[in-house]
Amino acid sequence: MRDAEQAIDNEIKSRSITPADQLQTQSVPPPASQPKSGTMVDLKSRDGEKIGEVEGDDRSLVVRPLKPLDPEAKPTKFLIRKLEEYRRGDEDLVRGKRLSEGDAFNYDLEKGEGGSIIAISIRNYRTNARRQEVMNIIRWTIERNLESKGSNQ
Repeated sequence: MRDAEQAIDNEIKSRSITPADQLQTQSVPPPASQPKSGTMVDLKSRDGEKIGEVEGDDRSLVVRPLKPLDPEAKPTKFLIRKLEEYRRGDEDLVRGKRLSEGDAFNYDLEKGEGGSIIAISIRNYRTNARRQEVMNIIRWTIERNLESKGSNQ
């Protein structure tokens, strides 16, 4: 299991880190994961394909993938593990009285038929950097789920 987690971590790192000399040649995608208060925007893959919708404000996000996520797929398990790490980290801050309970990171997974995940709600991400990291992991998870579904058809 550790080997699988390490492989997933390495895959994300290899796709997430871009050398500086390549940054100037890449076009910057529109800020699809930065919805204004109460608005719905498209979540796009790195290739520009619509893979979901994001609704949110300055404290919360709801991501609805176009296709339900398999909760047993390795990328989905990785996402859940990362969300749990954020939640536990903020719980520690609450216990240490460095963060109020109402400001702690939390999430919910809305499940549909067969237990598939149809929406991911994120509350209290607190910083733009954390929001962006969460959105990158969610985007990666959706892309990997779509790839595995495409190869099984």
